[in-house]
Amino acid sequence: ADAFSARGSGGNIIFISPSHDLVVVAQTSSLQEMLEQMPQAMPNVVIMSLTMPTRPAFEALREMKRRHSAVPAIVLSLYHHDEYALHALDAGASGFLMMEHAQEQLVETVRMFVLGGTIPHAQFSAI
Repeated sequence: ADAFSARGSGGNIIFISPSHDLVVVAQTSSLQEMLEQMPQAMPNVVIMSLTMPTRPAFEALREMKRRHSAVPAIVLSLYHHDEYALHALDAGASGFLMMEHAQEQLVETVRMFVLGGTIPHAQFSAI
């Protein structure tokens, strides 16, 4: 769990595939890198932090979902505002976790999406 939560911070985007349990198949630090690497990495799940260095996170999430609509995206956030979770949902996020809860919840959430599950609305976020 530590590797996933640590790599999910600081604007990084993580791609996960399920071989050998969970494997980080790529890591990027910008939307452009993410869009370039997704076809080769073929992730089953993408983990994004709310803030990214090259574009606002919600715009980046919308673009990713436009190009790769079937890939679930989990958004990590330092912010404790319900409006951020709602904006993330509107932009196409499949899950929204607070960074402070990521260590306990991230690996379980990723596994759930790799298996094709969804997060019930009441449990969408630990906000």
